[in-house]
Amino acid sequence: MIRTLHPGRLIVLALLLFMIVPAGCVRTAPAQTDNVTAEVAPAETTNAVTVDKGPSGTLRLWWDSDVPQNPLLASGASTRAAYSLVFGQLFQLDSNWQPQPELVQDFSYSEERLQLTVSLRPDITFHDSSPVTASDVLATLNEIQRLGSFSPYSDALSSYASGRLIDAKTLVLQLSRPDPAFLYALTFPVLKASEIALPDGSLWQGTRTWQMSNQSTEGLVLKYAATIPADESSSGGPHLEQILIKTYTSAIQAMRALEDDELDLAYLPTEALYQYQMRSSLRLDRFASRSYTYFSFGQAISDPLDRLRYKYFLRASRWAKTNLAWPGQVTDIPIPAFHACLNGQPLDLEPAWLGVLAHNGLAVSHPAQAQAPAPSKPQPDMLLLQPSEELRIILPEHQTLLLDLAQQAAEWLEEAGQTAVVVPLPEAELAADLVSGDYALAFQTHEMPASAEPSWYFAPPVPVEQTAGEGLPEDGANRYDESLNALETGWPFFKYLGYGLPADEAAADAQSRLYRQVLTDLAIAAPGGGILLGEAAIAYGDRVIGQCLPTLATPYLGIEEMWIWSGS
Repeated sequence: MIRTLHPGRLIVLALLLFMIVPAGCVRTAPAQTDNVTAEVAPAETTNAVTVDKGPSGTLRLWWDSDVPQNPLLASGASTRAAYSLVFGQLFQLDSNWQPQPELVQDFSYSEERLQLTVSLRPDITFHDSSPVTASDVLATLNEIQRLGSFSPYSDALSSYASGRLIDAKTLVLQLSRPDPAFLYALTFPVLKASEIALPDGSLWQGTRTWQMSNQSTEGLVLKYAATIPADESSSGGPHLEQILIKTYTSAIQAMRALEDDELDLAYLPTEALYQYQMRSSLRLDRFASRSYTYFSFGQAISDPLDRLRYKYFLRASRWAKTNLAWPGQVTDIPIPAFHACLNGQPLDLEPAWLGVLAHNGLAVSHPAQAQAPAPSKPQPDMLLLQPSEELRIILPEHQTLLLDLAQQAAEWLEEAGQTAVVVPLPEAELAADLVSGDYALAFQTHEMPASAEPSWYFAPPVPVEQTAGEGLPEDGANRYDESLNALETGWPFFKYLGYGLPADEAAADAQSRLYRQVLTDLAIAAPGGGILLGEAAIAYGDRVIGQCLPTLATPYLGIEEMWIWSGS
């Protein structure tokens, strides 16, 4: 099979170099480089003259929203990234995806972990200088609950039942069940209670560095918030004074605007990054996203031993050996390698796979080591498949990354003597086939929960034995309940997410090993296979000096330290 290439709009960015040399200073705009941040160094003179870059221009970002909309309804990645400049959260994820208090000063769980008491910081105010109160938090929570599935924050808060005020800065959150990932759910934007119901196009008050200033014909204008202390910037104040957020319907449209010098930064989700990452002229800062790519089995591959064969045949380590530029970390499990529960040691399933295959009497063929002459066409190491009628591989249409993955899988299958056809489908048809099981393999992408807790991937058909729950309080609310799937009661992830790793290094290593073992067992038993934890990226235009320090929670971290050449 010959793979079909899907060209994007690959227009080479123009290299702009402007140099103006007035008396007493040098002013230089950045040249385009490959993943290198341009810097301006002081002129080397005996008088130690420092560079005067002059005033910064307006930094131009994009989002997919027509006008400012209620932040609790913003589901687009680019819109949520823009709002991360404005709205604070009770907890904020750090670079390791661990929740750290932001608006919260103190918190504590009840013994049965059904109540969370939260105390807010006394020094945090909205941009209009009004204090952030417990009433604001409660009103925001209640609005998310009312919006239900319309809000992207609703699912994570499914265990939230109600809240009650203790005083102006303290409230108690009542849970309907113990939720090991509940702190991760408290990463929604906190709004003023009086602004909860404002219509689209309004200017909401936030608590972070940038304030919604006005809505112009060009887009939403953000100004540096007067309530932010000046010493929060390393130079005593921001380099930027204004950000313009412009509307584009997609990342592809935004990249065209970047090429045409209509934008300075472009947020690229995984799919868009895949289309642009080979552009050597682009400056890209990558970071782990919540996009996870995997495959699942349909009725055409239903025998348990056949599924073992195919899962090993399409295992993540094989994708890693293709030398193809997949935008992310190849992994069998939907958890980043840096996750605290893994204690800095990425999971390697290869030894476990070989043990399981041997236990089931399945042989792995290594043609290079075989006694027979090597075939004329190079063959990768493979589990001996049992060829059947043509396999149907389905995936969503208009997904370049998934299409290339599915076509690569089909090529491998044909090399092993198994014919396959790749069928991209519209959303409705794909959903119907997934329900009916009328396919062999389905390639899909899912947005992982912020906690990277993998029960969404493992839970449905995979029971966990009761012995896996050893260590939970026998009489507590988190005990194993035979009427529920073990993962629905929080196992095997509750003690890792709910309590964290112990401080003792040896104990942490032991707990991490147990966690990896549980993940390994579940990954091998799951009705499908993991492939890729995706990356997102920030792409830089020609006028930008400096760079962000992007993370999942704060893609534009450090943006105020940038300088934008104004063209004058």
